[in-house]
Amino acid sequence: MAVSALTGHGDPDLLGLLPGTVSPDRVALVGLHEWTDDDFPNIAAWGIRSFSPDQLRESGQPLLDWLAATGCSRVAMHFDVDTVDSNEIVLGLGAVPCGLTSHEVRRIVADVTAAADVVGLTIAEFFPGRSCTSSRSSRASRSSPSTEPRTDTNPAGTFPRPARASLHSSPTAGMSGG
Repeated sequence: MAVSALTGHGDPDLLGLLPGTVSPDRVALVGLHEWTDDDFPNIAAWGIRSFSPDQLRESGQPLLDWLAATGCSRVAMHFDVDTVDSNEIVLGLGAVPCGLTSHEVRRIVADVTAAADVVGLTIAEFFPGRSCTSSRSSRASRSSPSTEPRTDTNPAGTFPRPARASLHSSPTAGMSGG
């Protein structure tokens, strides 16, 4: 997890190349809904705050309360698109249901933007054309229409707006969606 290096945990040679790190108590992971067993002990031991999709479905207030408690006024956001519920749309390599909806992501970002100065935004794990697994399958799909539903489109037309995404924080605050 890249957040380990961001918070100063990991290979000392790699950490020595970084211009700085962020205190783990200034990093929040927002919208994570699929973890591996080795993630949990590190998150707890390092003191990183985590907010599940269910904690933020109705309101971003728990996140805003955490942000206010840090005293941070500037925030860098990092948005992993796999935090978006795959039942709505699959934007990344993984298809994991029960994530945040695109509406919830936009609301959370708007809430944070109203509470702090957003000084950076990155978007990660976006994988356009996820349904094309090889050039052979691409050629086949162009030459004859498929009866299979496409998994790389959203029939409702409600794609999350990349410019308004989830969270990760900087030396001033810490939030990550992914």
